[in-house]
Amino acid sequence: MQTLKTKKEFDTVYKNGFLRYGKSFALYVYKERANPQNPHLLPSKSSESKNAQSKIEHQESKIGLSVSKKIGNAVTRNKIKRRVKAILRDYQKDFREIERGFRIIFVAKAGVDMLSFSELKLSFEMTLGFALEKLKGYKNHTRNNTKMPRKIIQTSIKRTNKGV
Repeated sequence: MQTLKTKKEFDTVYKNGFLRYGKSFALYVYKERANPQNPHLLPSKSSESKNAQSKIEHQESKIGLSVSKKIGNAVTRNKIKRRVKAILRDYQKDFREIERGFRIIFVAKAGVDMLSFSELKLSFEMTLGFALEKLKGYKNHTRNNTKMPRKIIQTSIKRTNKGV
């Protein structure tokens, strides 16, 4: 699984991608292609334009993770990143099946640091399910085809309110 690394890659997705909010994550999705709206992707010669388009279409989709400084100190932010990376490892196969050329960024929202690992995983699966549903075209997105239980939603809301 390839990742977004540079500020330019993140900024392109933030600027041109569409945004979807989940309970604990915001999701930015952008389909990278050579077109007039993205002049930084266009080569200088028109004959190279077809080559650039085919290179982009053959690139594996990339994933980025962003945790704001508004969420705890460095230890807390790194803990969230480690947990999300562990969850992503379980979904590597699913991400390989996504159409090539997509750029996806998961942005952790305030309160995500209060969730247990299982609550974080369920919340992440809900957000990920939207991405996979839109990009792969299938409906059963979570493991074991489960939805987030109402009890966990209420627990996470209570924990978030305690921190306020």
